[in-house]
Amino acid sequence: MVVAAVEVISPAQLRGELKQGDFARVYLLAGPDNFRIEKTARWLREKALEGPMGELNAASAWGDETPPARIAQDASAYPMFGGQRFLWVRHAEGLPSGEAIEPLLAYLKNPVDSTVLVLTSAKLDKRLKLSAACAAAGRVVEFAALNAQELQAQVSSQARAHDIQLEAQAIQMLVDLVGEDLSEIDQELQKLALQGASGPIGAEEVRQLVARSRAIDGFELADSLDQRRPEGLLRAWTELRRRGADPFGNAAILSWRLRQLVLLQELVSEGHPPRDAASLAGLPPWQARKLIPLVESHTPESLQKALEGFVRADRRAKSSSMGAGIAWDLAILDWAAGHATG
Repeated sequence: MVVAAVEVISPAQLRGELKQGDFARVYLLAGPDNFRIEKTARWLREKALEGPMGELNAASAWGDETPPARIAQDASAYPMFGGQRFLWVRHAEGLPSGEAIEPLLAYLKNPVDSTVLVLTSAKLDKRLKLSAACAAAGRVVEFAALNAQELQAQVSSQARAHDIQLEAQAIQMLVDLVGEDLSEIDQELQKLALQGASGPIGAEEVRQLVARSRAIDGFELADSLDQRRPEGLLRAWTELRRRGADPFGNAAILSWRLRQLVLLQELVSEGHPPRDAASLAGLPPWQARKLIPLVESHTPESLQKALEGFVRADRRAKSSSMGAGIAWDLAILDWAAGHATG
């Protein structure tokens, strides 16, 4: 069977359509640029679910886990309290082929007007029936790898989103140090923002702030917040202190990560599956993969206790005579001692 030609548009063309208010019922967002795909899907979700009861009409599925028949069934459901539903199918490249995909293809021939169906995929295969069906029902958008000029503009835009400004040479330095993965670049931009840099940031500042701690840094420290292995956090903190790292900067990252864990755990306690909770919390997949195991290692009480302890340490560091380093050393020791076993 010959598959119909697939019409593909660029992200720029999609933005133009959306600015004109031209929304489709089906979107296939595909390509290697996961950062921009996730950002676009989240924007579509926000627009589709505008209104006080919007979140009740959000649903998620996973192409490598959810049967296509179930996806078609969920997409066909009517929204609660009016409005419209939003169904996000991640990892669409994992959807099966053959007879198993037929229920979803049947849905795409006549999509429900009250549902916005978004499929995101790490690759675009125009030979697949699914790609052709999505193109016929809505829009197929290819997020190809950026060229050098586009990458510079994208990194500059991401920096502005974090309220920091990078000089052109600083952007190139960041790409040289981190690579072209926009998710990794965004993580480094978060670090720069948490360091409290003001004014345009130059290449040397980027080199010092990013390159100096590639082996172990505040974000890896935050990823050590596993209740089952408290010695990991203690070792990471000790190594950072040995190397003269700024206790305030790393403590800020640590507290920020704890707040993310608290939010994620609250969503899980409300009945959301962990992967859906991560999406609702606005976490990209690369962060969700790190945080979900950490959430599962904690009780609500242990996270709240840790957060309260870090708040106290921050107050001591800013107001007492013991100094920031000692105040945070004691907080980390208290945390490790409180979670030690045996």
